Amino acid sequence: MIHREVADGLERLWNVRENCIWEADESSRHGEVYIFDHVFNQECTNSDVYGSVVKPLVDSFMEGQTSSGKTHTILGNKTDPGLFQLVSNQLFQHVADQVDKRYLIRFSYIEIYNEKINDLLDKSNQGLTIREDIKGNVLLDAREAVVDNVDQVMENMMQSNKIRRVAATRMNERSSRSHTIFRIILESKDANQKDGPVHISYLNLMDLAGSERVSLTKAAGERLKEGANINKSLSVLGNVIRQLSEVAIKIRPMIHREVADGLERLWNVRENCIWEADESSRHGEVYIFDHIFNQECTNSDVYGSVVKPLVDSFMEGFNATIFAYGQTSSGKTHTILGNKTDPGLFQLVSNQLFQHVADQVDKRYLIGCSYIEIYNEKINDLLDKSNQGLTIREDIKGNVLLDAREAVVDNVDQVMENMMQGNKIRRVAATRINERSSRSHTIFRIILESKDANQKDGPVHISYLNLMDLAGSERVSLTKAAGERLKEGANINKSLSVLGNVIRQLSEGKEFISYRDSKLTRLLSQALGGNAKSLIIGNLQRRRLDLH
Repeated sequence: MIHREVADGLERLWNVRENCIWEADESSRHGEVYIFDHVFNQECTNSDVYGSVVKPLVDSFMEGQTSSGKTHTILGNKTDPGLFQLVSNQLFQHVADQVDKRYLIRFSYIEIYNEKINDLLDKSNQGLTIREDIKGNVLLDAREAVVDNVDQVMENMMQSNKIRRVAATRMNERSSRSHTIFRIILESKDANQKDGPVHISYLNLMDLAGSERVSLTKAAGERLKEGANINKSLSVLGNVIRQLSEVAIKIRPMIHREVADGLERLWNVRENCIWEADESSRHGEVYIFDHIFNQECTNSDVYGSVVKPLVDSFMEGFNATIFAYGQTSSGKTHTILGNKTDPGLFQLVSNQLFQHVADQVDKRYLIGCSYIEIYNEKINDLLDKSNQGLTIREDIKGNVLLDAREAVVDNVDQVMENMMQGNKIRRVAATRINERSSRSHTIFRIILESKDANQKDGPVHISYLNLMDLAGSERVSLTKAAGERLKEGANINKSLSVLGNVIRQLSEGKEFISYRDSKLTRLLSQALGGNAKSLIIGNLQRRRLDLH
């Protein structure tokens, strides 16, 4: 607590234990325990926070109410340096240690005030306009300053903060009235290669203005307008973060053979919770997901609830990826492909896409698709039999490139025809568990190009939707695989294990993400680690035999 709060006799609000936090007042009507990855109590310094969670991160987002300490966390003071100082120290120490690399370090500094973007490095460059290139990347003509040491970074930052919008409110004598983004741009290349590639990476340090309640701030006039814009933008940010990734579970009903064999039901389901039906199980855990679809649900039920909103975002310009994941014979391929009575996601996505295109009279569209498989760590083009053994390349920005054939499509039938033709050469084989077991992962990509119909030379917006059918994980003790089937299963399991590791590393904010450990994760690096939206549909069987 700060001195004013102690003097006002304000009570302590929170109890803390390890990574749990709950209200100190046990009679509170809430009574909930909140669990976070990390909780730092009032004795912790900025250096404690930095060493534990910031150092491994690429982007650091600071959020909280007015007067909750966000700006102090970012800027610090003489006795407790903030994240600006600590990040800069680490960066220039790294550069000094790398004798075989050459570096150029730049930075930009902007604020967003009442939905206007201002350049804090250039007083004359106010009212910046957001643009997009043909790939949909956001561009902003903000000034970039080259820096050679920590002192130059801090000096530029301090000078810029003098023109940042702050004002006195009832809650804070110097309340930030704008969000700021301090971006560090790091260019690196091999010191021994004169014309070698230049790698560019970005670190964004964001100080978000605090959320406010008018009942507390008593704001009016300009302060009220500022607070309304701050709260609106924070609400939108929260919605975007929640929508970036979802996990849904789809339970396959037992097939006739399983019923005849007397296999037991494995899972109980209630709303978005799932647990083992056998109460004496050694696991005894309840698993919570964003959505759970039981055996009575159709592909259309899944589509309407969780897939359609993702496709809406794709058509608005977002990149999106849908994963079908699960063990062999758990229903993944049926979820993607469906049948005549229960159309799969391919069909349903295509229907929605072309209906949207038909409804947009003020836009022009070009739609393409590609279809690849990853088989035993080799990438093959399912739309071109002669184009096998595709090689992954990267551009200077680290974007993954693949010279797969792209087919232009004008209607749903053409999408389905390309998909069906590709599936004819996809690797499948009979196993003990499944008569037509997928032996490869596939990625069907839809590319949507759009532009304003009234602007001849206007910008073209490009977005991607990846529909992924991941081959099922296998246990040799069940499949009894040998020879080629054993090799395939080993590669499938390895790539799925790497995918699991990558997802864990991302969720834990690890400094190094092992994308390069498999072809699957290399191709997915932008879908998983970028600003794309993703949906994982985990497919489960309702039988005990398959519990790991």
